Amino acid sequence: MNEHFRAIQRDSASPWPGPRGEKVTYASDSLEVTVYPDDGCRITSIRVHGREILRQWSPERRGFQYGVFPMVPWVGRMGGGLLYWRGRVHQLPVNRPPHALHGCACFGPWTRSGVDEFSLELGRWWPWDARAVQRIGVNDSSLTLSLEIISNSGEFPAQAGWHPWFLRRLEGDSRDVLLGTHPQWQEELGGNELPTGRRISPQTGPWDNCFGYAHQMDAELRWESVSARIGSDRRWSTLFTVPEDAVCVEPLSGPPNGINTAPESVAPDRPLTITTTWRLAER
Repeated sequence: MNEHFRAIQRDSASPWPGPRGEKVTYASDSLEVTVYPDDGCRITSIRVHGREILRQWSPERRGFQYGVFPMVPWVGRMGGGLLYWRGRVHQLPVNRPPHALHGCACFGPWTRSGVDEFSLELGRWWPWDARAVQRIGVNDSSLTLSLEIISNSGEFPAQAGWHPWFLRRLEGDSRDVLLGTHPQWQEELGGNELPTGRRISPQTGPWDNCFGYAHQMDAELRWESVSARIGSDRRWSTLFTVPEDAVCVEPLSGPPNGINTAPESVAPDRPLTITTTWRLAER
């Protein structure tokens, strides 16, 4: 295993080499999407009519700070790196003390298993024999991503989602992006940076918070020149609007640390799935 894969398990702020290995590109008349399987199966670029909408890698960026990377088999922070399941406690790598951050997707290279499909065996880091699969679909006006967590044997809890870094202002634009979304509730955040389990009315930003929706997650980003409508078949998203140069709208299968507080079980005949569709257009 390469040293940077080991390093991010110890410390999420460790230096990261950026995109490397095979470059996979999907394109339509209006969209171009670039994926690097060896970089956590990360989408490093989305161009809408030639306009880049993602924060790019640069030498000061760390492994969780650019592009769009999948989060599997948990999302956001896992409290203390401790996973509680059926009377047992499993210790996961604490890479942002005191918590385990953003799952295992960046712990090793993914394998291209189809034209639009990539997979990662999780068993080296996960207490169960399992794999994650990401599928990517591009048509003329939309990008569809799906994640599946599959048990090869046994039953376990899991979560999945994506962490996109959208540029706050596109090159050539004169104003910042406008973010519109209408969640039903906000997950109250405790002093330990984890949701308390209490649902409160959505507060005004800036945010580093998880929100829940009545039916399905839905948000819109409106730059001067491009718009992105982000939907999901699940009810949660984290909004991170603190950085000066970027905003994050993260489709999730459940809230951070929900793998402990509201677990969704996976079994050989019952994978976890989540799908997000981004409708991208020139304005």
